[in-house]
Order: sequence, then structure tokens, then C-alpha cells
Amino acid sequence: MRVLSALTEIWRSRLFKLTISILLLTLSVIMFADFFKLRGDVDAGMRDARKAMSEALAVQLTVLAASSNEQAIRQTIDAFVSRSADVAAARLTTANGNALAASGELSSLTSDAESTQSQMIVPIFQNDRQWGEVRVAFTENQSLVKQIAHFGFIGVSCFVLYLLFLRKALNQIDPSQVVPGRVNNAFNLLSEGIVILDTKLQVMLANEAMGHIIGRPPGDLMGQHIDEWPWEFPDEAPAPWRIALDDGGTYASDEPLTLHTHDKQPRRLIVNCAVVGAGEDAKAKGLLVTFDDMTAIEKNNRDLQDALRLLKQSQVSIQEKNRELEALATQDPLTGVNNRRALLQRLANDFAKAMREDRPLSVIMVDIDHFKSINDTFGHVVGDDCIRVVANTLASQCREYDLVGRYGGEEFVVVLPDLTAQQAHEVAERMRLQIADAATDENLPLQEMTASLGVACTDSMPDDYMALIDHADQALYAAKQGGRNRSIVFDSRVTKLKPEAGATAEVESDRRSQKA
Repeated sequence: MRVLSALTEIWRSRLFKLTISILLLTLSVIMFADFFKLRGDVDAGMRDARKAMSEALAVQLTVLAASSNEQAIRQTIDAFVSRSADVAAARLTTANGNALAASGELSSLTSDAESTQSQMIVPIFQNDRQWGEVRVAFTENQSLVKQIAHFGFIGVSCFVLYLLFLRKALNQIDPSQVVPGRVNNAFNLLSEGIVILDTKLQVMLANEAMGHIIGRPPGDLMGQHIDEWPWEFPDEAPAPWRIALDDGGTYASDEPLTLHTHDKQPRRLIVNCAVVGAGEDAKAKGLLVTFDDMTAIEKNNRDLQDALRLLKQSQVSIQEKNRELEALATQDPLTGVNNRRALLQRLANDFAKAMREDRPLSVIMVDIDHFKSINDTFGHVVGDDCIRVVANTLASQCREYDLVGRYGGEEFVVVLPDLTAQQAHEVAERMRLQIADAATDENLPLQEMTASLGVACTDSMPDDYMALIDHADQALYAAKQGGRNRSIVFDSRVTKLKPEAGATAEVESDRRSQKA
């Protein structure tokens, strides 16, 4: 793994790329020189050499053929083929086509009438008459191997020499070598990406932070044009470094730029530019550009916004659940008005406030007349409907800050802050009449439905809120005893029912007699 990493680093290094580039240029020049035969005709020289070799063999065979020494002819051909690396086969034939001797790969011998690059034909004459001929076939692979070896030697040699030369030369021309070591180390310690550009906007120097942003070693950025990087400018605005170079001063980009790096992850960068060497009498020599990477910060901000959105959603959900729980804890499930617990808690607070501020507080206790008979006659479903109708009727006659609560069974309590006993009695009468009218609802199979109501106020001097409810309960009892379908105000001094209502019993005496 470490070796692979080292090889990758070498492959991506500027030194290796420059060496390969110059080497390819050198080989291209040599190949073009050979193509235009600037070194001479290499193939012609090879043909001449092969022709001379074949003619030398033909002279020897002519001498041996004159002495009719066939064994010596065969030995000579065998030795010629075996000792010549680029000779594939050789054959001596007479004019009538008889082969006197042959050696090597005879299939490489063709029947061509003229000599070629791969086969030489040398005639043998005797007494000015052609006696026979010698055919010699040559291998083409050897020529190709030599050419490959030739170019391989040139390539390897030039690569090593160029590598050593450029390594030495780049150390001399590398701008980073001009910067002192301690300054260069401090330059690389900066968290912001920094590049120094020339007047053509080509990178002269870059720190390690910039290399990290781009995703490449800082040395690979040398010589690149900064506009060639995959930038995304807002609203097709000009690049900030061009603005700074044109203005000859310092320019800070208010909006972040987006850079699409090699790993396809866009980078959000805040750019600041400053011209180097600019003055009243001096031209700009370059440009210093800093890049503050805001990618991680923006990601954290997005994550925080997502977390806040989820938290807000959770809060909304919790509030909804709390409202549901509060409704379950404070509302009567049948009627939707306050249950007994919520009713008494609110009444306790209102009673304490009324006593503290010396303001009146009235309570009405409501009971449906003959409710047991309704249940027995029409069933509990109709009874529940009657309870709901009465609860809605009571709520419709109340102010926004009044309170209606189910005290138990078919009994309700209405809390009326800031109302005297007389004002509360008027409200009770409206409620009684509305309940009687509600019996005509087509959803209720009743001929009539009435209610009795008892009214009590803090001017009766109750000890606490429960005593106030007890006063209303006593008044309700008097209404029941007085014939029902009426409202009675509790009065510790006057407890008789109104004469026109037909009642003569006192509240306290009636309750005592009832108990007896």
C-alpha cells in the first residue's frame, strides 16, 4: 500500500509529467527524422548488406559447383544459415529447377522473380550462361526488434537524463525556493487557501491549504490559469481577481464563490484579492488571492437549521400532545365542557381573585329535571344527547371568559366573574328558557325538557369556593322543591320562593325536612 501510494505520488508529480512530455517530444522528433529519411535510407543500406552477403555465398557456391562437390555445397549452405542470425533459409537450384542443396525454414522462400527486402536472388553463370541461382530468405522480426531496442534505449536514456536535469533545474526555477524556509512553513500553516498569481493570472505559488481545497498537491497548481478552475460565479459576475487587477487595489468578494473540485463536492469560498507591487510609480507584479473555505461552516449551519426545524416540529408536536392531554385532563369527554377537576381549579382561582380585589363572583348550578325518567323511558343514548344539548345551551349564553363545567351526572356549574346575584339570575333565566326550547330539537324524541337552576354570589359571604357552590346547591334544591323549571337565588335572609311561582317552603327548612 505504501509503495502504491509512493508510485501514485510520483505519477502525479510535476517533475514526472514534465519529463514524460519532453521525452515524447524527443522521440517524436527522431521518428519524424526517420520518416523523412534525414539520417539516410536505412532500408537501402540493409538491402545492400543483404545483397552483398548473398553474392558472397553465391561466389563460394559457384566455386564448389565447378568442382561438383555437392557435400561441400550442402555444408556451406548449412553453415551460412546457422551462423547468420537474420537468415531464415537458403537454397541452391539449377537452371532446370533442381535443388542441389537447401537449409533453414524453406517455407519462407518464395517464387518471386526479383529480389526483395526479405529475399535475395543471385544468379550463377557458367560460360556466359546461367547455370542456376541462390535464394536467401531473411527474417523481418530481427529488424523490428532492433528498431524497438533502438528506440527503447533512446527512451530510457533520455528519461533518466531528463529526470535528473529537470529535478535540478526545477529546484532553481521553482518560486517556492525563493521563499525562505521559515516563511514558507508559516505560509503553509495558514488555514486559508492562498495563491500568488502573475499578471496573466497564472499560479506562481500556492500553499497546502489551497491544495487541500482543490484536492491536488500545491506543486501541481503551478502554471495553471486560475480561470480554468471550475468556478461558479453568481449572476455571471466577473471574477474578483480580475476586478482587483483592473482596479489595482484590494477587493473583497461579499458573496461566496462555488468551486467544483475533482471529488464533485462543491466548495463555498470567500475570496479576498490584493495586488502585489502596485503603487504610484510601479506596475502590478502579481496578485495575492486568499480563499476562506466556508463549506464546513455552511454544512454545520444547514445541519443546525435541520436540527432546529426538527426541534420546532417536535415542539409543535409536543404542544399538540400537551393540548390533547390537557383536553383529556380538563374536558368532559361527553360534552366537551370542563370536567369537575378543571371547574373547581378555575373556580378556586376566580374566588381568590374576587376576594382579593373585592369584586363579585356568581355561580349557577344547573340540574336537568326528571333526568332518571328520561333515561328509563328513552335509554341512556338519548340521555347523553340531552346532557350534550344542555351543555351547548349553557355555553351559548356565556361570555368568552365565563366557565361552564360538568359537576357530575346531569348537573352543571356555571362560573360568572364580575356578576352580581341579580345579574347572574337574569343569565340563569335565559339559560332555563333556552333549555326548554331545546326540547323541540328534532334529534331529541322528547315532548319537553326542563332544568332547575340555583344561583349564588359572593355577597352571601361564603367561607371559600366550595361554600359558594354549596350555596348554589341549596338554591337549586329550593328550585327543585318549588316545582322545578325555575331558577332561585340563594339568600341567607330571604329563602322563600316567589309567591307567583307557587312555592311557600324555605330553603333551609326544606333541606332539613328532606333529610328527615
